[in-house]
Amino acid sequence: MISPGTDIVQDKEEGVLTYTALKILRVAAESFYEQDFNSVGMRMVASQTIVRGRSPYHYFASKKEILFAIILEATRDFIADHPPTKNATVDFEQYLQMLVEHHFYYFCEHRHALGVGYREMYNLTVDHQEIAQKCRLQYQTQHSKIYQDWHRCWRIPL
Repeated sequence: MISPGTDIVQDKEEGVLTYTALKILRVAAESFYEQDFNSVGMRMVASQTIVRGRSPYHYFASKKEILFAIILEATRDFIADHPPTKNATVDFEQYLQMLVEHHFYYFCEHRHALGVGYREMYNLTVDHQEIAQKCRLQYQTQHSKIYQDWHRCWRIPL
């Protein structure tokens, strides 16, 4: 799930990132995390990801687009994949437990993307910074609601 205006190749049928594009994001996030955004070149990312001679530029317009996609994936996509439930038939305690477990596993898996997102935000364009900040605020609001729900359900102090 990538923001409008981001030039990224998506599967035409599914509307999702291709396997190779996702692989590029993972390798780039790890590389940006271990070094920094400005020390990692597209050739380095390409050497670890590309199959059949395609360039990362086939999937992303620029290295900044990769960084932008990494940041969005680590914040907005968790929210999009885990919308709050209003279904009265759902066991609220089980729903919250599942949500927190998914949250924990998702962010363990995306820990490099999160670290890179916070450290390298200044490398984005101003428009992309605004979009990323808006996604982070939305995530924080959603996260706060989850904690409030936990508090109501189990009387856990905030």
